[in-house]
Amino acid sequence: MAFEANQGQTDRRVRFLARNQGYNLFVTDHETVLQCQPTKLSARHKKAGETAAQTPATFSERSPTTLRFKLLNANPAPEVRGLEPLPNKANYFRGKDQNQWRTGITQYAKVEEKDVYPGINLLWYGKQQHLEYDFVLQPHTNPKTIQLELTGWTGLVQMADGSAFPVNLVNLVNPIYADLFSPLA
Repeated sequence: MAFEANQGQTDRRVRFLARNQGYNLFVTDHETVLQCQPTKLSARHKKAGETAAQTPATFSERSPTTLRFKLLNANPAPEVRGLEPLPNKANYFRGKDQNQWRTGITQYAKVEEKDVYPGINLLWYGKQQHLEYDFVLQPHTNPKTIQLELTGWTGLVQMADGSAFPVNLVNLVNPIYADLFSPLA
């Protein structure tokens, strides 16, 4: 996964973006938006012994799913920067007007939103083709300050027979808290 600063290749509200197979990620000052593109479910998602009518249909009939990750009562304009530059560069050649072309855009392994809350930074990165994020807290910062609003994180899978069932589109893993300044037992 590679992140790049928005230099005119997308909506002006976007500070950084990442494109990956099946989704685009847009980091703005107010929220992070994950736009999942419709794709076919792979054979590994099918259960053994299902008939064609019981097998999930493709998502191709659906519009993209938009998942929103918003921090409530957070800094309205955090400093956003790329970390760990990658050797790759992004280029966008749209139309014949060379003034509209964007070339040599640096890509990064991570994006940091600094001081989203006092003493708390938000770090976005990819790990084994999965999008991950960490809240990085300064010593003695209360993690209960963090308030998340997640929308669009569930949806329906349409079956070939017309029925549908709900699914979680994203798995959230419980955070791990570590007090690095506690004495060892």
